[in-house]
Amino acid sequence: TDQLAKEGQRLPIDVPFAETATVGGAIAANIFGSRGYAIGTWRDYVLGFSAVDGQGRLFKAGGRVVKNVAGYDLPKLMIGSHGTLGLLTQVTLKVKPIPETSRFIFASFDDFTAVETALANLIRTDTLPVAIELVNPATTSMQNARLSHALPVDGPLVLIAFEGSTNEVEWQLQRVQEEMKSPAAPRLLNEVCQADTESLWRGLSDSIQYRTQSEVSAAGTATLFQASLTPSGAVRFCEIATERGCAVQCQTRFGIVRGLLPSDRNDNLTQELRDAARKKGGSFVLIGDNHSIDPFDYDPLMLTYMRKIKAKLDPDNILSPGKLFPTN
Repeated sequence: TDQLAKEGQRLPIDVPFAETATVGGAIAANIFGSRGYAIGTWRDYVLGFSAVDGQGRLFKAGGRVVKNVAGYDLPKLMIGSHGTLGLLTQVTLKVKPIPETSRFIFASFDDFTAVETALANLIRTDTLPVAIELVNPATTSMQNARLSHALPVDGPLVLIAFEGSTNEVEWQLQRVQEEMKSPAAPRLLNEVCQADTESLWRGLSDSIQYRTQSEVSAAGTATLFQASLTPSGAVRFCEIATERGCAVQCQTRFGIVRGLLPSDRNDNLTQELRDAARKKGGSFVLIGDNHSIDPFDYDPLMLTYMRKIKAKLDPDNILSPGKLFPTN
């Protein structure tokens, strides 16, 4: 990051706890943050790689340039593979210029129905947000511990970010606030203090996403989860999870909801959330160890293909055994 910054460039992927994370680990876990809404995820920035498979064989894919269409798209296969298919040894990445400025606005709503209407209206916005995140009061309280000016915690909150030149960001901030005044006007709409911008970016990456099990336990909550749904279904799922005492954060473009189960959770709550995700055509996964129920929620056909790919690259099952599915 420091080397890129000297050249006015950056890799615009928000990696939680970036000071201790590794590039290979972030790619293997497919960790990306709020900027993925417009700027993209690892799938957009990994151009090529070298890796070692489960039999000690070196293999490569992709290339060193953006225009590269030869062969199978193995880089996308490695992204999110959690070290089960190979160990990354070298990666070629695309980078982008560092923007002149970055700003947030927040919109506070009475309920999730109003949030759903507002997000639907934002699809037609004249602006170009780089992030639109939905958080509930429990998550907002976690963010406020980092900020000099507290955000409202009396309802769901939508955070909208813009990046670019100072003039274009200022215009977009004004324009999106005008657009949101009707028809589903938020209870409160205002700009986040500029001094809090960097802290809020870090908070959105670190507060819920992919914390270690020991850190979660120390915070008084034992289990993280991730639900993947349609964008419209994600808002309703956030409402259900909020009613059950969870802290949630939703990447609105992808319909990805990450959250913390309450400390008094039980298997019934976990199953209820999983059923809620399934009813909306999504999936629900627990993150962490020591679960009394199956943490994964795979489609049977998907699981069949995953096993076949695993058998080709790691027939002896020595790479992260049991990580993604049972070994037996």
